[in-house]
Amino acid sequence: MAQRWSTHDAAGYYAQPENAAYYPQNRQNSHASIVSARRVAGHQAAPEHVYSHALRIGFLNYLLQPRKRVAVTQPTPKPTSAYSSSAGALLAEFSSGSKSAKLPKVDFVTVFQRRLEGTIIGREPGKEYKDPLVKRTFAVFLNQLIDPERRKVLHKSRRAEDMILLFISRATNELQLAVHSGGLVGVTKENVGLLVDRHVALFIRLIVLCLKDNGWASGHSELVNKLSTLESRMLAHDKNLVDAQNTAQQPAEITEEVPLSYDVREMPYVQTVARIFRISLTQAQNDINRNRQAWSDTIAMKELKLYGARIHAGAKATLTADDFDTDEGYEAWKAGELEYIPLMQEAMVTANPGLASIDINGDQVNGFQSHTDGAEGIFTFIPPNPKEYFRVLLKMCFDNHAGSAAEGESDELLPPVLSFEEISLIDACSVRWRIPAFTKGIMVLGLVREMYAESRADLDTVDKAFEYIKGAVATPWEQWTIPDQTLQRKNLSSFYDNILRELYHAVMQCFDLKPPSLDEYMYILTNHLYPNPLFSAGKDLDTFIGSVKDGLKVRAEEVYSGFTKDIPENREEWDMYHIVELGKKLIGLIKRLSKKFPEPILGKVKIDFLTIEGIFPAFAEDAENIIKGIFRSSQEKGEELDIQDAFDMYQGLIEVRDIYSQVIKNPFPFDIEQMIQDFVWRWLSNIDVKILEWVDNALKGDEFKVKSENGTMANDRHSVSVEDIFRSFIQNIKALKDLNWADEYQEAKFFTALSKSIGTGLMYYCEKVETLFTQEMDRVTPEQEAARNKTQKEKLLAYFNSKEKVEPFNFLPETCVKFNNVEYAIHQLDLIEKSINADRCAAIIAKNTPVYQPKKQSSNKYLFTIKIVEAEDLKACDINGLSDPYVVLGDEYHKRLAKTRVMYSTLNPRFDETVEITTGGPVLLTATIWDHDTVGEHDYVGRAPIKLDPSYFGDYEPREYWLDLDTQGRLLLKISMEGERDDIQFYFGRAFRTLKRTERDMARQITDKCAPFIKHCLSKQSLKSILNPGISIASVSSYFSRTGFGSNRPQSVIKAGPTDDDVANALTPLFTYFNENFEILDKTLTHEALINVMAKLWKEVLATIETLMVPPLSDKPSNQKPLSNQELDVVFKWLKFLFEFFNAPDEQGQSTGVPVDVLKSPKYHDLQSLGFFYFDSSENLIRTSERIAAQNAARAAEKQKSLNLGLPGSGALLLGVPMAKRSKSVLMNRNLGTMRKAKEEKRKEAQAEASDDMILRILRMRPDAAGYLRARSQQKERIAAQRAAEAIVAQSINAGAGRMTAGGMGGLGRR
Repeated sequence: MAQRWSTHDAAGYYAQPENAAYYPQNRQNSHASIVSARRVAGHQAAPEHVYSHALRIGFLNYLLQPRKRVAVTQPTPKPTSAYSSSAGALLAEFSSGSKSAKLPKVDFVTVFQRRLEGTIIGREPGKEYKDPLVKRTFAVFLNQLIDPERRKVLHKSRRAEDMILLFISRATNELQLAVHSGGLVGVTKENVGLLVDRHVALFIRLIVLCLKDNGWASGHSELVNKLSTLESRMLAHDKNLVDAQNTAQQPAEITEEVPLSYDVREMPYVQTVARIFRISLTQAQNDINRNRQAWSDTIAMKELKLYGARIHAGAKATLTADDFDTDEGYEAWKAGELEYIPLMQEAMVTANPGLASIDINGDQVNGFQSHTDGAEGIFTFIPPNPKEYFRVLLKMCFDNHAGSAAEGESDELLPPVLSFEEISLIDACSVRWRIPAFTKGIMVLGLVREMYAESRADLDTVDKAFEYIKGAVATPWEQWTIPDQTLQRKNLSSFYDNILRELYHAVMQCFDLKPPSLDEYMYILTNHLYPNPLFSAGKDLDTFIGSVKDGLKVRAEEVYSGFTKDIPENREEWDMYHIVELGKKLIGLIKRLSKKFPEPILGKVKIDFLTIEGIFPAFAEDAENIIKGIFRSSQEKGEELDIQDAFDMYQGLIEVRDIYSQVIKNPFPFDIEQMIQDFVWRWLSNIDVKILEWVDNALKGDEFKVKSENGTMANDRHSVSVEDIFRSFIQNIKALKDLNWADEYQEAKFFTALSKSIGTGLMYYCEKVETLFTQEMDRVTPEQEAARNKTQKEKLLAYFNSKEKVEPFNFLPETCVKFNNVEYAIHQLDLIEKSINADRCAAIIAKNTPVYQPKKQSSNKYLFTIKIVEAEDLKACDINGLSDPYVVLGDEYHKRLAKTRVMYSTLNPRFDETVEITTGGPVLLTATIWDHDTVGEHDYVGRAPIKLDPSYFGDYEPREYWLDLDTQGRLLLKISMEGERDDIQFYFGRAFRTLKRTERDMARQITDKCAPFIKHCLSKQSLKSILNPGISIASVSSYFSRTGFGSNRPQSVIKAGPTDDDVANALTPLFTYFNENFEILDKTLTHEALINVMAKLWKEVLATIETLMVPPLSDKPSNQKPLSNQELDVVFKWLKFLFEFFNAPDEQGQSTGVPVDVLKSPKYHDLQSLGFFYFDSSENLIRTSERIAAQNAARAAEKQKSLNLGLPGSGALLLGVPMAKRSKSVLMNRNLGTMRKAKEEKRKEAQAEASDDMILRILRMRPDAAGYLRARSQQKERIAAQRAAEAIVAQSINAGAGRMTAGGMGGLGRR
């Protein structure tokens, strides 16, 4: 039930304010301030008293609201007299007052000029501005405004009334001239005054629009209000303005005011007061009826004028000078009041023009001045203690607000929580009770502070309250009253304490799965509290930060304790999985905290960092204990722990360690790598054991068929086995990389061990694939099978009746695929070498290896590279007086170590094959030469022993050995030695060299199938058949001519004898044979492999032509006869035609076959040079040979001298002796890049350094040069012996330096 309050005596009660005691400051210490505080504290503000005064304001608002009018139609009275404009009088009233409101400081005149120009040309919206008369008067004023002197005066004064007065003057003149001249329709003597008022009103409205549209209205609100009031008064008689044409015909329409009903149902403010104070409308109506005479607008106007007069007179008002801290503050408040009171009066007069006649005299002012106390106070509408009454009203609104919170339709900031009706009432009371804007804002903030402390308001409401006070209060805080400053400090301090308290609880929940956001708290602190000049955090912030840090550490420990509950208490049940999961939880927690709380709280508390500092050391300690416990349990049980579990644990631990190191800045408590490295070595050992099994499994399932894509052969043309093994290699490399091993030295050693296993696997794969390849290449053809079944007589008859018909070899597709596999492996190994970055690993190991490292002689291994070069003067084993020799290398236990290919029909074979043998000490080898027979047992040709002793090769220089066979003839071997090292570059180099050697051997086996026919076509018999036309080679269909190559044959004849056509025709069977074989190979071999095979065939062609022209290099005379001039000419033409055939230029001259730089090899240039020396005399040849030998000896001495300049222990003596640069060394073959570089350097050296080898080979065919050949051979032996002796001496001198630099050739320790 609504409470009934009586209001007849409610005006005289006073209330004790909430904040009776204030902190003294400056003037607050004065006696006057204390007296003022006691006076104010004596007035109570009971709710019933506040209700009464609020009801009065609501009733007054009703009295001053625009009256409703109704239209009344009456006959139009005849105009009696002309209307005079009231513009001048109203403007004079507008200008009255102590201070005139100014226009903005910006160049308002220029802005307004542009607005006028737009109005004149029709841009201004609104029908009223489209009137031609309005545009005319505005244009006349614009002409005056353009005048520079006039603009200067208006800009300096910034008075709106000056502009309005000028417009009134120009508009009146213009319209009166129109009346006299009659030139303007609708302008008469009777209505000219109304038109002036109307135009002035539109002019004033344009000024207001200009202020609002440019955002100046908020800063010049009083000016806008005054202008708006003036405009409305100018239009007071606008309704009587009638069109001149309709004046006589139509009756005039007038309006009448509707009398006031005094019904509270028509009083919205009174209804709001009743709802707030929970009073029935009936009671409110009774209160209004009882006090209607005492609460009239006449009394309100009188009190308003008396209030202004008291301020002028310095009498006591709502505030006094004692309420302010400074005189400036009080004067600013006083000036504002004196400026605003006239505006309020004008607004009241506008609503009720009859109030303009009310006036007061000096006696009334003095009477009010002497009246100090009473039940009703001094005023009727202003309460005795306005601030306290207003505070109670606000609190009642906040506690009992009726309706939803108001939402502003503009940018205006409204008090939070309250409804629009409540806000309107509060604004009306604050204006009538003369509550300063800063007091109003501070009180609103204070009530929101109380609500927030009682959890009745959230942070969004607090934010709105602060934004409201920022927008509503423009007065600097220094000009506030002392109680307002004190209250604001209390507000800020209370907000700060409450927000910190809630912030603390929110921070303590940061470990929850859905933690609360801290942004709202931080926003209030950083945007509203810290920037406020009245706020001071003091030492409370440091205390809060310390409490937060302590609390976070406790909460972090609790969270970590919860994580460890999943770890069994029984140590026998511990597993590496527990550490992995615990680490994942920690990392997940830190990532979640970092994402949710990226910025430090208050700039000092980083939640994720504090968590790391709190629990990561405990995790490290627990992890170390658990790992040691797991290892101890494993050792006791004799069980091996799972390697992958250890890897997973390591990756989790290093992630934790990285975070630990970044935040805590101290080393991790234990060495993770030291604990886990044994698992890596065990994993690598398992790979080394299983690598051969992987290769076998890959080969078992491989049919060596080229993969097809949509029925089309793939471009790479390799099979699955090589893909499978490299997939295994890459997977293991990735697994090792994914460990992200922190110790780069250990990681480099891991990759070294893995590279060794990869090299072992590849060498095993090459061995297996080459064996299969050789079996397929050596398969017995049907013709060979038939030959085996013939009798000896049938074999002889077949030999003598042979028509020399040679068919192309039927290369199987799977054979070619094996060749492609090796080529693919070379490129894949190069990619792996780059992926691992072998050079970087080697550099890291070298950097971290101790300077002195004792050699372990028992573990030393040496890699011997044996090149079987050639043999000469072998025993003939076949009927044709020749042999088909091949060489077998075996050890002292009769174990075959290597076997060369078969060289058919020759007693001077050139093998050029290389084999590698690894040994830990001296080994005795035997080189046995056999004669290959297709049918029956192979014949013995001869053998010779050789001992490989590392001590003989301590200088690591290559050496040549001519081995005399036990029958007849001799064999040439080139032997070099390298120390096998536990070095990643060495392992890659050996793997690459094995692959390249396998590729070369496979290509050689392919070329061997073509070699017999090459030798047959490029033989002495072929030369004779060309020079003696009666003898011909068996004709074969010319595939060569079908290609069109024959059309490019040269037609000129160099000298008398066979023509170029004759020479080319002799090669037609060879070209046809080549093309038929190339067609077969091209179906399966890759293009690169085919070019490789062609290059090998080219080398075979060059070797065959070389054998035809000169004997092999030796110190013994040869029985071979030199070619004649015509024969030599034919041979050179052969060389030219064959060069063009293998290069295969197209119509544009671009090579489609073997590149020119490959064709023009050192051997090719040697053959070209034979033309200069072939028919020279022996004496000239000997002199040339001696000159070239002397030049080479001097160059070698100079080079050796430069090498010996290095001091002991320098890089030049790294291995104890000056090392020669050898392109065939393992390290020079560690990737495709180094192999290409070494090959290019070898080619450049061959071009730069002249050789007399070809001269010596020509001299072998000159009997008179036998003595010179022997002398040169002895000279070479002496030079070799001298160099060996020098190397041994240098090695012994630098032995100490070698130990102190490289630590010998011993392998690097595994750990």
